[in-house]
Amino acid sequence: MKSMKQFGRNLKNLRGGELNSSLALFLTSFLALYLEMIVIRWVSSEIRIFAYLKNLPLIASFLGLGLGCAVAKRHKNYFRFLPYFLCMLCLMTAFSGQLGITFLPFPISDYLIVGDVTGGFDYATFANKLWALVKFLSVVVTIFGLCVAVFLALGEKLGQLFDEFPPLQAYTLNILGSLLGVTAFSGMSFAGWSPILWFLVGFVLLMLLSKWKKWSILVFGLTLAAIALVPQQALWSPYYRIDISPLYLQNSHPASSLVGYNLNVNHDYHQRMLNLAEGLPENEFSRKAQPYYNLPYRFVQPKRVLVVGAGSGNDVASALRHGAEKVDAVEIDPLILKLGKRLHPEQPYCSEKVHIVNNDARAFFKQSQEKYDLIVFGLLDSQTLLSSMSSIRLDNYIYTLESLKEAKGHLNPGGTVCLSFALVETWIQERFFRMLQQVFHQDPLCLGTPYDAGISYLVGPTANRQWIHGWSDLEAMVINDRIPATGTPLPIDDWPFLYLRYKSVPFAYWFTLSVLLALCFLVIKQVLGPNQGPSLRMIIRDRNPFLFLLGAGFMLIEVKSISDLSLLFGSTWMVNSVVIASILLMILFANLLVMKWQLRSMNWVYVGLVLSLIASYFIKPAALAGLNFHNKALVGGFLSAFPIFFAGVLFATVFREVRDIALAFGANLLGAMIGGILENLSMVYGIAFLNLVALAIYLISLLVYFSSGGKQKVVVEKRDTFMVSVTH
Repeated sequence: MKSMKQFGRNLKNLRGGELNSSLALFLTSFLALYLEMIVIRWVSSEIRIFAYLKNLPLIASFLGLGLGCAVAKRHKNYFRFLPYFLCMLCLMTAFSGQLGITFLPFPISDYLIVGDVTGGFDYATFANKLWALVKFLSVVVTIFGLCVAVFLALGEKLGQLFDEFPPLQAYTLNILGSLLGVTAFSGMSFAGWSPILWFLVGFVLLMLLSKWKKWSILVFGLTLAAIALVPQQALWSPYYRIDISPLYLQNSHPASSLVGYNLNVNHDYHQRMLNLAEGLPENEFSRKAQPYYNLPYRFVQPKRVLVVGAGSGNDVASALRHGAEKVDAVEIDPLILKLGKRLHPEQPYCSEKVHIVNNDARAFFKQSQEKYDLIVFGLLDSQTLLSSMSSIRLDNYIYTLESLKEAKGHLNPGGTVCLSFALVETWIQERFFRMLQQVFHQDPLCLGTPYDAGISYLVGPTANRQWIHGWSDLEAMVINDRIPATGTPLPIDDWPFLYLRYKSVPFAYWFTLSVLLALCFLVIKQVLGPNQGPSLRMIIRDRNPFLFLLGAGFMLIEVKSISDLSLLFGSTWMVNSVVIASILLMILFANLLVMKWQLRSMNWVYVGLVLSLIASYFIKPAALAGLNFHNKALVGGFLSAFPIFFAGVLFATVFREVRDIALAFGANLLGAMIGGILENLSMVYGIAFLNLVALAIYLISLLVYFSSGGKQKVVVEKRDTFMVSVTH
């Protein structure tokens, strides 16, 4: 198409040292999604509470971009402050440890926090509780506000560039830039790049867009230097920030023998690499770890072993020590596997008996046909819950009823399962007990272990009290009688919230979100005040309410699609990156279709959208489990693609006729922010329910559409005439 050829020529065409509009819009769109993904990942890794208050950085980015586009014509020039905003956000995040905000005190009772997110804060007195609340809200509001400010400045630039093009041409360039942004950050994450390299790329591109190069180079340079000076030796995998420290025979005395390594992820303890071979000098770690890792082999002498959540290799080494002939080791994180190969004292991954699988455990369950005598769920917990933008929930989809049923299908007759988890709350102890009881039709044997305060659940022919009779150490570990009957809901694929006690939005989230939304209202009122330029009244005129609703509905469709495809193909970083890229490609295809053909009626689009949402609601991912990979990809891909396609056609059809492009796009982004908030209804009603919410929003949009005339109006403007000549 001519517009694409023109864009290709523009890549080489610089005017007076400034980028032309096409390339500037492309790069701005790239940076918007690229920086959004960086903020979502980096902030939650360094300031731990953001890993649990999910979606706040995402909501902040949509709010900022939406407001920025809405005020693009005011000529406030927020963009000139972008280096300052970004610098403050980077420094506050990079120096979170020195500022004492890596762990924020806040009482959270209805959501199980894995790791010391509070930093051991003392809540003994009312004054302490009040100080905890003040500190918590101060940090969260500041970080949220800086995120909004960064994307407000970037959104203003985006809106100004949008207004230089016909609507669909601008939207096409936006999607192409966003697609490259996702691809670039995914590649950097897979390659293990650190934040300083992420921002180096971003800063260089920002300077290409700016007219303030001299002082921006200074600000960005000082920011990168400050990040580099932070005293840390962190490694970055596609999933975690990882810190490695040596373990010595005599605590922290380097002069004594090296016995292993401690591995922290995102500032929380994750696992250790230990030499637990017989005959070695005992230390404080091996004294507790050796009985724990030997435990399954007191119940079974397996030839074939599957370890899910193999980590750096302790469970695999234990299987080899007990005579296993074949061990399949499944671990999602490639860097943890690499560290285990290089640093583990027993070198289990170098054995010819070990087959390493770098994949999501659920994907392995679905793809493999192997049978095992013993399946070991290591101390498998993700330590981090990322936002729905990536939807990588890792262990949440491992600990569901469907997942355990799939694991059961990989057992040989008479096989045994050993599932261990570091548990604190009694309600989650009972949850694991009932899940295993329901899947395996027997009461699991529950043994409290001294290592990492864990509980090991065993199911199998010998996993009972009769088998351990006379073994005093095992009898003393039995805690079956202490498992409470709390009646909490069991996680399923449609409600995979292992750490959520009840089907509800956690207090910590709705309280924080309520405070932030109140502040957001004041910010929106101030930014969109009546003084000049677009106001709140202008946003609710023309097609903007319609586009606002489309943004909210599409966000819910996107979340549901990503969740379904992750269940079908695994929750690995690469799978999710491909899924997000595929969604953008589907939007691009819908956009190009509308650019090529003028639709006379949107009735068929609404019919297709409604039917595809209903089909997606009733056809669960589990229903496709029996299909082979290619058929599953075909059917699952179509089920996810159809709602996105029809939603894309709907948006593009209306967007091509808007008069104020930037304001319309801003309204759509603000709608997406509301969709990000509504996504939390899945914590109450399940993920499939998001389809019904999206369906309701689209039906409301239909009423809004017909109330405004129900027919496409031809907008005669010079740039629209240009659009027709370019795109046809």
